[in-house]
Amino acid sequence: MKVIVAVVLYPSKLFDNFLDDCLTSIFAQSYKDFTLALFCDGISESAIQKKLEQMNYTQPIIFYSQPLGQTTPSAIRDFIIKSSIQQNFDYLCFVDFDEKIDSNRIEMTLKNMHSYDFSYCNARITDSALNNKIANIHQAKNIPATTNNHLEILDKNFIGLGAITLNLRQTKLYDFRLPSNIIVFDWFLATHMLLQGASGVAISNTFTNYRQHPESFVGANHYLDQHSLDLGIRVKKNHYQHFREFHPAYQNKYHQIIELEKFLRYNSEKYIHIINSHFDPQPMWWWENIKTLEEIKEWI
Repeated sequence: MKVIVAVVLYPSKLFDNFLDDCLTSIFAQSYKDFTLALFCDGISESAIQKKLEQMNYTQPIIFYSQPLGQTTPSAIRDFIIKSSIQQNFDYLCFVDFDEKIDSNRIEMTLKNMHSYDFSYCNARITDSALNNKIANIHQAKNIPATTNNHLEILDKNFIGLGAITLNLRQTKLYDFRLPSNIIVFDWFLATHMLLQGASGVAISNTFTNYRQHPESFVGANHYLDQHSLDLGIRVKKNHYQHFREFHPAYQNKYHQIIELEKFLRYNSEKYIHIINSHFDPQPMWWWENIKTLEEIKEWI
């Protein structure tokens, strides 16, 4: 059984802290028989190699590197999947660079994946110093124990990239194609797999510490402001636009987002107020705070 753990490194104001926490937690894994893949996006590969030498890390490592921003974050993950398949790895475990994982992450994942195509582990929501905000996200947000229905993530995504492990022997991702306009890779990947008949399982007895910090692309605070509204609209529009040829639900959602865009040209402040006043952000998942006009019609 060949296992690869993949991390993308990129510049950050808290780079040294994030790197130390991430690598230390990977090196402390109870299951040791894996290869580490580090993709350096604008980061000196030689500096990372020196860091690994200082930490006395001796397990197999694969390095990839590129000038900062040469390809998109989504394209990097797509490349990692393709490379892992070409190198005949059986399992690909994604770990986010700004997160710290439990020492049993790989062990519990391999024990519980069985015949599933992918898994999504549990998470603690923390601040940048790893102080807990939400101790158990699967429990707090009632995550499904298994999923095999793409419609479960039609309006939202509960399968974060840093929580995903792929069973490369089963997922049939060798012909996976990533559109250039896709912003959120994890949601796109999970939807693609489920539409292809894949199934996933929640691994609730191992955690990743999901840091919330100023440089986070998207956090766990689902209150809307103008920035998160603009981002959410772009994310959902591009997502639905791609999948609308695969299922009528996406065609319907795409048209609803187009109508919402028209409404927001003159009513964005009103929309933000409606969402923040009438919907509890605590149980929300990513992108769930972008509601269609149909969903908010009683307050318009």
